[in-house]
Amino acid sequence: STARHWDEFPNGRWGDQRSPAFGDLTSYHMAKLHAVKSSERRAAWGHDLSSVEDVCATFVRYVRGQIPMLPWCELALATESERILDGLVLLNSNGMLTINSQPCVDGARSDAPDVGWGGPGGYVYQKAYIEMFVSPHTLRALQAAMSRYPSLSYQALNVAGDSKHNLTLDSEADVSGCVCAVTWGVFPNREVVQPTVVDPVAFSSWKDEAFDLWLSQWGSLYEHGSKSYDVIRSIYDSYYLLCVVDHDYKGGDILAIFREVARELAASK
Repeated sequence: STARHWDEFPNGRWGDQRSPAFGDLTSYHMAKLHAVKSSERRAAWGHDLSSVEDVCATFVRYVRGQIPMLPWCELALATESERILDGLVLLNSNGMLTINSQPCVDGARSDAPDVGWGGPGGYVYQKAYIEMFVSPHTLRALQAAMSRYPSLSYQALNVAGDSKHNLTLDSEADVSGCVCAVTWGVFPNREVVQPTVVDPVAFSSWKDEAFDLWLSQWGSLYEHGSKSYDVIRSIYDSYYLLCVVDHDYKGGDILAIFREVARELAASK
């Protein structure tokens, strides 16, 4: 399995930058998507956009399985996402544009049809995480609520490299050592297998590619200066790429903070 021989595969944004396999994000994550015709992408993501709400609607269609891809996601959502699907719809409907996520798992059998991996006879674990693009206003609301959710950590970067996080008490401190396992498994006659980590250095590297995809894959579908292009460009220029991890994989609810903030955003409109 890929879990057992993880260093034979590129780690991408969820890998450990210290691994010898850490490398080219584009070739691993986006090879299939870059080959999709522009006519197919425009049909999926919108022939015309009039506002950010149109972009949100496209993300909702993706998480509901009504379109096959997004610039950051060349495949449909994994089966495990059914566990948090209603939450993903809520987030995207409220402008929190999700591009990667997983639910928490506490000792599921490794042959479980939705979350299993790594071969028979084992048990697998996951911390819930969600990666998304958010506006500065939404990020501030999430930051204000974080103290009420002590099991959560977050890291956010915008295209200019402005960084927000709660990984250390000192916001200016080096975070390169704050590598967090989010998937691991225990199997007969093997060491604990840890295929997936959230690594702040890898996240910073992925940030450049993630923002570029707004323009190279989506914005490029429209004429420069058009309303549709300007909508995409405004997101590229102002939004943050945010990753939130819930370290309570036994009883946590990563969606609780987003439900709270969604209510606040709706009330302030």
